[in-house]
Amino acid sequence: MSSRQLRKLQEQNKVAEEEFSEEEPETKVVNNFADLDDFEIISSEEEEPPATTSKLLKQEQNTQPEENLDLLLEELKESSIGTLQEQKPYISCLKRHPKHFDPQNELSKLFKEERKSKKKAKRNFKKLMLTPDKTDWPLNLDHLLVMEKVPDPVKNLFYFDMTKKYSNLQPEYLSCVESNDPNAIAGFLQKYPFHVEALFQLVLVYQMQGNFEQVGSLLERMLYSFQLSFHHQFSPIGSDIAMDINLNQFNKIFYKGLFTNVDCLGRKGCARTALEFVKFMLALSPQEDPLGCLFLVDYYSIRSRKLSYFLEFTDKYMEEFYGFGELIMLPSIMYSTALCKALMNETFECTNSHVSRCSEVKGFSELRQQEASVILLCAVRLYPGLAKALISKLFPAFQFGEVDYQTFLGNTQKTSEIYANRNEELWKPEKISSWLKACIEKSSEITLSNQDFQDTRFSELLDRYSHLDSNEFSFDVRRVIPEDMEVGRRGPVGNLDPNANPFYLFFASMLPWNYVNFQE
Repeated sequence: MSSRQLRKLQEQNKVAEEEFSEEEPETKVVNNFADLDDFEIISSEEEEPPATTSKLLKQEQNTQPEENLDLLLEELKESSIGTLQEQKPYISCLKRHPKHFDPQNELSKLFKEERKSKKKAKRNFKKLMLTPDKTDWPLNLDHLLVMEKVPDPVKNLFYFDMTKKYSNLQPEYLSCVESNDPNAIAGFLQKYPFHVEALFQLVLVYQMQGNFEQVGSLLERMLYSFQLSFHHQFSPIGSDIAMDINLNQFNKIFYKGLFTNVDCLGRKGCARTALEFVKFMLALSPQEDPLGCLFLVDYYSIRSRKLSYFLEFTDKYMEEFYGFGELIMLPSIMYSTALCKALMNETFECTNSHVSRCSEVKGFSELRQQEASVILLCAVRLYPGLAKALISKLFPAFQFGEVDYQTFLGNTQKTSEIYANRNEELWKPEKISSWLKACIEKSSEITLSNQDFQDTRFSELLDRYSHLDSNEFSFDVRRVIPEDMEVGRRGPVGNLDPNANPFYLFFASMLPWNYVNFQE
């Protein structure tokens, strides 16, 4: 490169450096201050809108009335309550609680005593629910039954059956039964104290003698033995449990033992505990009801002052187990519903206004919503046989006249006798018996349409209770030998000589285990 070209390049570089040095301060001064001014202006312009919007919001909030806020809170509260009610599970009318199976809890409340808490050994509470205080009795017994489950896809059907060890004892037990001597059965129980069949035989013997204290202690042993045999899916408070009383003799003994235990609890004054056992028996067979537990629910509910529960029971029972119908159509339930409402409201009057209102009632669904006097007047008119059976016990001199026991439900004579025997004491107070008498006298003025009070779906419903014995629902001591006394195993040969002294035969034959041998 020549010197001339080098000089030109140097001059060009010098000019470029001068131009760069002249432009740089201008950018620093102008751009920096210009940007600062612009930033302050922009920031001031952007801060003003939020301030104006917040003021507007505050003004709008101040202008809203407080009533709208209260209404909104009330709507939210109602909606939350509605959702809770929708999610509330259905409670069965036969729901049971473990603590109500213990009669000691009820007795302590009746006598206002505090039960001392004792440290008890850990037990399976489900198995000991029917006899919760017997925690010191043995768990491992060699003569227990076993509970089996029938393979049924619809419901859980259970039944009791013999084990091998239990069946080995049967020859010795049968020889004691054929001797017709209760002392032989008592001796057998000394060796095998929890043999359910032997216990049941002695229960019947002591029941005939009126020794209900001994009956109660034997029943506790029998129920304890049954509990140790329960299936793992069977529980006294379970909802899906079923048992057929006619399947075998052990099921029948279990049913009869529960029924007799209810009677013993009622005699001791434990009406609330008895009600829980009645609900348990109904849960085993709610539609068939082989022992007539529907004639006990009303009695023990009213006696234990569970009046609201009984009204709830009458509302739910048919819908839960039948899907249709009204339980108040049963004569016993109708009379007890009237008594229950009268006790709740403390009203025992029968006026002409009640008589006039009876003609306005159309059907059983409307009847259960009426007052107590209206229900009782209609009950006397529809089922006069029960009123006659009841008033004859309260006022023997009262002239009732002839009645017709035949109704669309069937013959009401047997059920009327059962109700009168069991519920007589509930109607005995003077104000209640006078109220019943006044309703009977005014019932002739009532005109009811039979078509409004008929349901062909329940034709002859009461005939299923025709096999019941009304004496079993009475608190009187039975002196007649029951059919289950020897479980159909009576010996073919008698133990009394027909040629013996007639006076000796007369008195000896009065004992239940003696009978004359006429085959010789």
